[in-house]
Amino acid sequence: MLVIADPGEGIVKLTTDEFFGEVHDEGKSPKYQWSGILIILVKNETFEKKDETKGIFSRFFQLLMPQKKLIFQIFLA
Repeated sequence: MLVIADPGEGIVKLTTDEFFGEVHDEGKSPKYQWSGILIILVKNETFEKKDETKGIFSRFFQLLMPQKKLIFQIFLA
């Protein structure tokens, strides 16, 4: 049994066959299927809690600012 956190569905429990997309209703594609990508976010010793009174978009753009050259090149491509 696997437990995944789906932002749209919440906590979901799946068998390994369901997780790998091997079990699904006839004629339908599987709802969950392993894509081969796993993202694990872990805070380290340099993690600092920031000001949570700022809006989410303000904090998001602050994260993007150091990457502005890269983002600009992506839009040019």
